[in-house]
Amino acid sequence: MVSTSTTRYKIPRVMITHSGVHHADEVFAYGLLKLINPNIDLIRTSQITDQYREMEKIGQAIIVDIGGGEFDHHTDETVEYRNPEKMLNPYASFGKVLRKFWPELLENEEEYKMLDTSLALPIDYSDCKGSLWHGVHNYLSDAISSFNPTWEMNSDDNARLVAFKTAATFASEIIRNNIAKVKAIKHSQDITEKAIDEMDTQYHFIVLDRYVNYSATVNQNQNKDIFWVIYPSLRGGWCIYSVIFHGTNIDLISDQIKAEMEQDPNVTFIHPARFIATFTTKEAAIEWGQRISMDFDMDMERVKAWADLYDSVMSKEI
Repeated sequence: MVSTSTTRYKIPRVMITHSGVHHADEVFAYGLLKLINPNIDLIRTSQITDQYREMEKIGQAIIVDIGGGEFDHHTDETVEYRNPEKMLNPYASFGKVLRKFWPELLENEEEYKMLDTSLALPIDYSDCKGSLWHGVHNYLSDAISSFNPTWEMNSDDNARLVAFKTAATFASEIIRNNIAKVKAIKHSQDITEKAIDEMDTQYHFIVLDRYVNYSATVNQNQNKDIFWVIYPSLRGGWCIYSVIFHGTNIDLISDQIKAEMEQDPNVTFIHPARFIATFTTKEAAIEWGQRISMDFDMDMERVKAWADLYDSVMSKEI
């Protein structure tokens, strides 16, 4: 017997979803809600009763993937698209639950959009369309489906409930990891943008006091003259690394500079392809970064080749 209360709940105490075979969208919806309320209960049913509707009305329960409500997507009234004008990127239950409850787990809408695009959208698409996502099979949805009992196993309601909750535990960890990834990307953007603001514009590099995922921020920045990044190496010391601009490494070390670097004991490694070099100290890395920059600016052929590449890429994006 499920008890009800007249108290209005901000976070539901129960998630109600359909019985039978479970799918990734409602499993991930429950996994998300478990991160917000670890004690949330689960009811699987074939029929939404008046009692369940009353529980939903006061916020005690959330009805997901069944019943034609806010978190369903199986009726004409509940079909929604992230791009409604072109009817692209449909919502299933996971995307709808994430859209409602993301403020409980994420700091801002930018983080929500990243998580929705990278995790919820492919799951929703597979559930709604039953087809490939960008030409690739959605193995994460398949992994959740694999928790369903086979016809040779015990597949009564209790066994399916246990299987659902086991799959949801797996889903919660996937969501948790992806939230950490999203936050790391945002923090990387903030750190890299600060380094760009503080860079010495005489030279073509930025300096990071720790390694972060800088590539996307550098490529999107309007400063077209950021060629290299200096940061502490995970193997010890410091390195200078060529920025990958739209799939192409920008030339780093000329023959002359390479010959000079080989005479310096503070230079510990020069990659044969010359897109990375490592140094004993930060100071040595910055000093060589400055010399590499000045050497580049004096080589008109390299300067022109870079300008042509930049203009070509930018014209295609426009």
